[in-house]
Amino acid sequence: MAFIVQRDLPKLSLAPSESEREKAAYTHAAIREHLESDPALEKYRIDTYLHGSYKNSTNVRGDSDVDMGSLTNEVFNYDTNWLPTAPRHDYGIARSSLKDSVDASLSQLPPGDFGYWQYRADVLTSLRREYGESVFDGNKAITVRGNTYRLDADVLPCNAFRQYYQQGSDATYHEGITFLTKQYERVVNFPHQHFTPSYSPPSAF
Repeated sequence: MAFIVQRDLPKLSLAPSESEREKAAYTHAAIREHLESDPALEKYRIDTYLHGSYKNSTNVRGDSDVDMGSLTNEVFNYDTNWLPTAPRHDYGIARSSLKDSVDASLSQLPPGDFGYWQYRADVLTSLRREYGESVFDGNKAITVRGNTYRLDADVLPCNAFRQYYQQGSDATYHEGITFLTKQYERVVNFPHQHFTPSYSPPSAF
């Protein structure tokens, strides 16, 4: 069981210092600029975003790392299991279900030019080329160790994800992200949505 010594409580109650905020802003800006401008990553059209405590302004002193997503929208994964499977009827004529219709449309899309592991490996190589031995490959994220002017940062390479659902008589989707752990566990998240999915995604693509 972990204990917090009483003398540490005042420190934990304080907001991050101005110096920490400046370091966090610099850390995010520097890594974002590198990833989004590296010619070796151009085909992925990377979009970085903040998540975690600094985005939500909930961090405290002594817990000042920066969590970032490194998202490519050039390929996406999806789940259509929320869509109804019952046949639809149009003027008394049976039509395919909404799920079958969406699945058929998605199956016509061309395959992606790259897979998740290739994308993740290229992001890792790019960060190591820029930050050298400060970069460590973790189970989920890639960690860039901080220094006197930069905080520790966890960079999470991820693909776009679409959770389809019915809206009226049509289908639409929630936009999220997905990635694989080193144990090949698939994780789906919705960092920009305010709802909790009620399903468990498959364990692999």
